[in-house]
Amino acid sequence: MSAAFVIAVVVTVVVLAAAVAVVVNGTRPYVAPRPTPVDADRGTQAADVTADGGEVS
Repeated sequence: MSAAFVIAVVVTVVVLAAAVAVVVNGTRPYVAPRPTPVDADRGTQAADVTADGGEVS
């Protein structure tokens, strides 16, 4: 097989794989990111972070 034929086959496979990925990604249902749970302890956590110098403990 010539090098040009091998390159053509590789390019074709890559393009087809990219097209399949776009179609699969477009048909997947969108799942919204889950909201972060609200902590009753949020004020204490903020105080801890400030006391630590910005490090989350």
